[in-house]
Amino acid sequence: MFSKIKNAFFNKRFLTFCIIGGLAYLIHQGIYLLYTKAFDFYDDKNHLISTAIAFSIASIFTYYANAKFTYKTKAEGKTMWQSVLVFVLKFIITEGITLGIMAIMNASFEPEQLFYKIVDIMLPLILTCITLILQFFAFNVIFKSNKEDGSIED
Repeated sequence: MFSKIKNAFFNKRFLTFCIIGGLAYLIHQGIYLLYTKAFDFYDDKNHLISTAIAFSIASIFTYYANAKFTYKTKAEGKTMWQSVLVFVLKFIITEGITLGIMAIMNASFEPEQLFYKIVDIMLPLILTCITLILQFFAFNVIFKSNKEDGSIED
């Protein structure tokens, strides 16, 4: 079992996927913070709008970068639409969890409190790490047909 975990996560493909995921996280957070903090829009409606915009841009980057660098294949219609489905599910899951936890935080703590600030900063990072692993498995399935054709190298 340990060898399966080792083979799945300790390889060049997963490392490349994580680097791209980290860059996408920075893109997402940068756009989100620019929208919400620089323009002082921070309520539930603007949170969802800014997150959707940031998530969309980061997802486009993620798809094309992973196709090229992680899976060494061309971006094409079939894999793109399958990836969009993964991104939409990821968005629904992460935003549902985020909004639920932040609703609890808003009811229990003041935004100025240290614990609130820590959760507000760490929650997206933690959810990104969890969904990154799930997305890696999903992308492996999506790009598997290209691997079977011999166009993907480890």
